[in-house]
Amino acid sequence: MKTSAFTPVFEQLKDIVRTRIAEGHWKPGEKIDSERQLAEAHGLARLTVTRALEELIREGLLERRNSHGTFVTADASRLLGLGAGRYSGQGTTVGFAVMDVYRMTHPYFAKLVRALADHYSAQGRALETFSFHAGDLYFRRKGALTEAVARQRLSGVLLAGKVCMEDLLALRRSRIPLVRMNNETPEEDIPCVLVDYAHGAFEMTRRMIALGHRRIALLLGTPGNRASYLSRVGYHLAHTAAGLAFDEQLVTTGHFDEESGYLSAMRLLRTANPPTAIQAADDLIACGVLKAAQEIGREVPRDLSVGGCGNLISPFATSPALATSDINFEALAVQSAQMLANLVAGRFTETRVVLPPSALLDRGSLAPPAPDRK
Repeated sequence: MKTSAFTPVFEQLKDIVRTRIAEGHWKPGEKIDSERQLAEAHGLARLTVTRALEELIREGLLERRNSHGTFVTADASRLLGLGAGRYSGQGTTVGFAVMDVYRMTHPYFAKLVRALADHYSAQGRALETFSFHAGDLYFRRKGALTEAVARQRLSGVLLAGKVCMEDLLALRRSRIPLVRMNNETPEEDIPCVLVDYAHGAFEMTRRMIALGHRRIALLLGTPGNRASYLSRVGYHLAHTAAGLAFDEQLVTTGHFDEESGYLSAMRLLRTANPPTAIQAADDLIACGVLKAAQEIGREVPRDLSVGGCGNLISPFATSPALATSDINFEALAVQSAQMLANLVAGRFTETRVVLPPSALLDRGSLAPPAPDRK
């Protein structure tokens, strides 16, 4: 049995049992393998197997029959209702789901929830937020989103952030109307509404170049993230359009947080030939840059220009106010909600919408480089 550093072994066995029931290996009313057989097949202790089965019994998927063994309950099909026929949820509640509750602490998700809540509140409809862990939907683990979809309680789901392929397939199998917000899975053709990060990065880099900067650093978030990838594209295009070469040594990857921006900026600003401007793929990364600049004694924007992305923080939160590219959360919310409404109503809808280019908010953190730094 394959183990994971993040999922307890008994939980992994529960996942295996759920999947076998869902895929018809054990049908309602049928007896499953004995504890001894499960322990031998997966190389587990009997106590581990007992714990896993006892929890599945409490969840209503299994039942003990004295002297006969453990059986799949008649209710299992309903409890594992993902994929059971046509989705017919008729409620007015829309689900907003994010994998991993810690992601929801990022201001990007907070602003997205607020924009959606404002939109649906104006329509007299409810928005319910969910967080889930990787594999919850695929393995039918007990959880609020799994149960809401299985019981067909929601009219549809708006899905934000990174999601593992297994959970996406589970949602597709459930046939619940689904729209991905600012993310896509081209091979699955899941309807999505996307932000044009490449254009935002292009405009920010072009503005820095117009001010006279030639050594412009780019601080990205997580490698493979859509915002990181497209920000790099826009940064490169702006240099090419201006007929300028760029130095890959000035491009870093990390995470979408202040610490990542701080550490990257500290390293770059202490080099023999530091950048005169730093562009970040996220406002929190840019805030880390501002802190690093302050500690090193570089005044922004006199000694260093700094730009972010997202319009995630108030212009009063930093001094000087941070220049940024506006994502326009209201447009993202409205377009996503409209696409979902079309899917629920069975109307034709585009499956991929890219929002108009982001507006550049040129605030106090941008200025020409000092004469001796050009």
